Amino acid sequence: MASIKDAIRMCKRIMLTNLLTNNYSIAVTPLLSGKHGIGKSQVAKNIARDLGGMVMVIEGGTLKEGEITGIPYQCKNESGDIEFRFLPYYIVQRIQKAEQFLHRENLKADSLDSILAGEENKYAADDLSFEQKVELIRSGQVKPVILFFDEINRTDMAVFRELMNIILTRTVNGYRFPWWVFIIAAMNPSTQSSMYATNEMDPAQLDRFIKIKVHEDANEWVAFAVEHHFERSLVEFISGTPGALSPKDKLLEDDEKPLPSPRGWHMVDLILKGRDKLDIFFSGEERRQKEQDIRAIISAKVGGDASAMLYSSLSDPTRLVLADEILGDDTDEIPQEIRMRIKRQSTAKNAITSKSIITYLKDNVDRIKRNSAQTQCVQKKLIQYIGLLDMSSILMFSQALVNSETPAGTALYDCFYEVFDDDLMDLLQQNNMNDALVRGKI
Repeated sequence: MASIKDAIRMCKRIMLTNLLTNNYSIAVTPLLSGKHGIGKSQVAKNIARDLGGMVMVIEGGTLKEGEITGIPYQCKNESGDIEFRFLPYYIVQRIQKAEQFLHRENLKADSLDSILAGEENKYAADDLSFEQKVELIRSGQVKPVILFFDEINRTDMAVFRELMNIILTRTVNGYRFPWWVFIIAAMNPSTQSSMYATNEMDPAQLDRFIKIKVHEDANEWVAFAVEHHFERSLVEFISGTPGALSPKDKLLEDDEKPLPSPRGWHMVDLILKGRDKLDIFFSGEERRQKEQDIRAIISAKVGGDASAMLYSSLSDPTRLVLADEILGDDTDEIPQEIRMRIKRQSTAKNAITSKSIITYLKDNVDRIKRNSAQTQCVQKKLIQYIGLLDMSSILMFSQALVNSETPAGTALYDCFYEVFDDDLMDLLQQNNMNDALVRGKI
């Protein structure tokens, strides 16, 4: 759970991570989840102020079907033929005009690529580098726009689908938002136990977001109230009365647990890549919270267990050994430097190395088996590799080998069973690893 102050820093980091990539399919979108009235919209407003930009609020609960995607109208095209176009939603129209203005200011010259992008995106300037984007924002030439989609799950189902499509694709009827338009979404808890009347989001939809669970903080509220000249007696009452700020009710909380996914780890990769690159957008005080925020963001995306395992692995100073370093040449000895790194690796990193070796063997099994000398080299190195592992790592590697198949459907173990000596085979049998392990070989 994050306070509003924490959520501002975390959302800004998540949002700005999109400057690192032009891949719209992996856009990183913060989703604020929390009780009503705790200040979720203030998060977007504070970030826009910090970046010298502006917020455009789209109230999901007030939209009618088709309003956000545009109203169709009949017109004549340049050839005089009748066709239908969409009158853009006023916010989309304002963004299009701003994009056109930047284009005419020679931010980007006309090019074949921009023409091929279509009428809707002919002013696009999406191929700028990260450094160029940063400079344009920092210099004030480009003022970022934050689209704040509030209460996205308190809408009619048809509107909900429209909003989700816009948020996930960054497009409206063929028009793709420019790189300087960022999206923050907000929702009330939508789990089955919640008392809110909401559209429940399925796991595939949630996987497109990084959900930040927000809670009220009495100290932050008091500081806000003092700054905005609230009645002194009211401030004193709230600060001195536990529970007076907001009800403590489980039915108002978001109890959904985040889980890891391939897309989630892709987002984590972008978050880690932006760890230092985005410092320019943060104050010194905010930077002191950087590692805490990054860890909280990763936990919010892939869950606490996976996040803890990642940080345990990152804390290991030994550089991970991959299969190419072990099997990638024609020698029959693992270099001493590689041996030492393997022995220093944690069990978690040994598991990754073993998986890398299994993948290498599957991808290269035909080439290896066609050459008897190459086969012998690989077998000798595998024997050496096993000898460097602790027993639990040996068992994990052996089981992975047993459960793997070549592209032709042959058991991978059948191609490399010679690497297991009699003592190891006896040990594997005693541990009941898998009947297939000793199939016809003992």
